[in-house]
Amino acid sequence: MISFFLALFISFQLFLNKGGYKSLLWGMIGLIVINKKILVQIPTVMHFHLWICFSFLMLALYYFPRFKKNLKYFPLKKTLLFLMLCSFTVGILDPRLTIWHKIRFPLFEIVGTYLPIFLGYFCINSIYDINKLIKPIAITMIFVGLYGVFNYVTKSNPYYSWVIASFFSGGEMDLESAMRVLDGESTRYRAVSTFDSPFNYGYVSALFALFFSYCLSLKKYNRIGKKVLNVSLALSIIGVFICFSRTVLSALIISYLVYFLFSTLSTKLKYTFITIIFLGFTYATVPAVQKASTNLVEVFTKGGKDLGGSSIEMRSLQFFGALKYFEQSPIRGNGYAYIARELGWADRDGGSLDEDMYGFESIIYKLMIEQGIIGISGIVIFFVAIFRFLLRKKKVDKQLSILGVSIATLFLAFSIGTGSLGAWPFTMLLLGVIIKTIQLKEITKKIYEI
Repeated sequence: MISFFLALFISFQLFLNKGGYKSLLWGMIGLIVINKKILVQIPTVMHFHLWICFSFLMLALYYFPRFKKNLKYFPLKKTLLFLMLCSFTVGILDPRLTIWHKIRFPLFEIVGTYLPIFLGYFCINSIYDINKLIKPIAITMIFVGLYGVFNYVTKSNPYYSWVIASFFSGGEMDLESAMRVLDGESTRYRAVSTFDSPFNYGYVSALFALFFSYCLSLKKYNRIGKKVLNVSLALSIIGVFICFSRTVLSALIISYLVYFLFSTLSTKLKYTFITIIFLGFTYATVPAVQKASTNLVEVFTKGGKDLGGSSIEMRSLQFFGALKYFEQSPIRGNGYAYIARELGWADRDGGSLDEDMYGFESIIYKLMIEQGIIGISGIVIFFVAIFRFLLRKKKVDKQLSILGVSIATLFLAFSIGTGSLGAWPFTMLLLGVIIKTIQLKEITKKIYEI
């Protein structure tokens, strides 16, 4: 009942604000604060983040003339439609699925993963809208960051415990995995904050660390606004360390390198200096940072064998296991939910799990198994189009284009390293905002030139 009213409240706020930047704020803050494990049944069962994505879609369709106009000028329209065609092709050609599931599985994937890039684009109507998002998101991330620190220090999470007690569905093995997050005796305790997994907490912290770094470079804030951003940035970076994911930390480092690579020389030097000081200080004073840094180094020196989590050897086993299933149906894949239904991961208590697979810790493995060449080619073309647009528009707004490239890099590094998990809607909504803002700035620039 709580989830039902919460879902209606979020949807009401989206519609109340008529699909503008405030609607986007309500949706983004909902994604950050409301745990993904909370289930909604309106009319079919779905997790809360998917419900928010469907609410955005219903909102866009409600304002259909605006929807058509935005779709007409959306620069990735053809690529997005091609990717949707790939998803439905995989579903329709799967002989295991009923007619309902041939539609349901691809539809849920489209709405919950890459369609939010257009929905974020739809909600931006002015070049100033992106600036109006900054402070509310920064304050939200301060709350999430402080709760994450509380979670790590006390090794307890009342919010997560309530979510599991109220909404968990699955067998004993799934429950054991979910409860392991709360295991205070673990040698590598991972903070989860308001999220459903440490990986998602770490990823969203990394994503907004990039975003806040961009915001601080704008130099448009008073002293109080700058302090809020600095605190948000610091807590976001701390979140990356206390989630204890080597993949998240590596992905953030790679994306920051991309950010610096395309920056001006002065910006490179300034942020390199600040980063060295900050990391040196945190390494010297925060034990969690020391441990995470040591873990990351050990991955490259020893393959991560002595650590919890996934070693390089384990990931090699996963790749060859995925390759075995890919060879069964290389063109269209084995179909949606093949991993859950046929490989036993939906019922880990009674299912027969393949000993060659220790999970599916890469978006590549899942695409190979379930969607084959059709799904892989769709995703590759989609991201090539994103990078192509952003790099071509550097003359319009270099900093914003660089931010978009860095965010896309962060997502790919994270997804290839540990699977996309809950990263899609956050990433796509923010990229949609960036793409629309760049387009509006280009139009404004041309008007002034005339």
